[in-house]
Amino acid sequence: MRYSLLSRFQGVLLGAALGEELGFYYWRQQLQRKPLPGEYSAVRERVDLFAWRPGSEGEESTQSQPIPSIWGRIALCLTEALVLKGGWHGLNLEQMALSVLTDDTGTISTTSPGVMGVDLAIATLPIALFFHDNEFKRQQALEEVASQLKAKPGAWEEAWTLSVAIAAALKEQLSPRHLIPDLVTHLQSGGFSQNDVLKNFIAKLEQTQTLLQEGTDLGTARAKLLSSQKSGLSSEVICLALYCGLSTPEDFRLALIRAARFCGVVQVCGLTGALMGAYNSRVGIPLVWRIANAYHSVYRGWGVSGAKIEQLATRLLAVWSGVYNPVGCPEQIPAIAAPGVIRLP
Repeated sequence: MRYSLLSRFQGVLLGAALGEELGFYYWRQQLQRKPLPGEYSAVRERVDLFAWRPGSEGEESTQSQPIPSIWGRIALCLTEALVLKGGWHGLNLEQMALSVLTDDTGTISTTSPGVMGVDLAIATLPIALFFHDNEFKRQQALEEVASQLKAKPGAWEEAWTLSVAIAAALKEQLSPRHLIPDLVTHLQSGGFSQNDVLKNFIAKLEQTQTLLQEGTDLGTARAKLLSSQKSGLSSEVICLALYCGLSTPEDFRLALIRAARFCGVVQVCGLTGALMGAYNSRVGIPLVWRIANAYHSVYRGWGVSGAKIEQLATRLLAVWSGVYNPVGCPEQIPAIAAPGVIRLP
């Protein structure tokens, strides 16, 4: 393997957190530089994303109200639960979501009805990792989570596409040229309910593949894939993330910067970061970002440090591998057993 499985596990969670952090940064910069009509491109060029690194906004930015990544925090809660329980059965993601949404006064914040597939994809990243070698259990877990969270129709199928891409990368089987055609074939013939939502999603995936084959620039791809200039449907966001990742698969930083600068949708950055983290692993994350990750305490979006994210990813791999006491395992796992041989009682 080009990279270790541990490095890929860490790369997925770190990549998602870094992507959303970069997306939030660009979004705030756009708010501060409200352009006049026709000035969007000039304002965009003044935001130097190549110089960005975690924590580079300075202390003054921490005084403003941060935008929490609810679904990123739920993903971390799910990772911790998988580690402590040693498996999926009996976990309730709805309760985890409520615990994350509980504010300091003890009341529950309200969210819009129905969870979108793009949010479900972020929240279930630990499932994509934990069941990367078992398609049936991964699909079963995603369906169960979608039911628990009362997700919108088609949401779990959209989250499933990202999990397939991540699983393929973890197993060294991701082919940028063939990933989307394989996804379309599976969605059409894999027992999925062929409703209008799924058919529209498949059409968007096919359009994304055409744009990739033609080498269309990202600005044109964004205009063709997004239904509006400010935001898009969940299926459109996932397709843009796939486009950003698959068009420059070997360059982690370039994929994230393009996702932030041309898409302007935070979720696109997070999903692109997760996919690129799986494909390029933690080693593929730029060194300046990894150094910043070591010295800056907290990703404001996810509410934890990069070191904590790496630790959780290490423990999740330990549970998958069969380590008896994953909470006490060191950063480098000393021994790995076959799944199902050594498990927590």
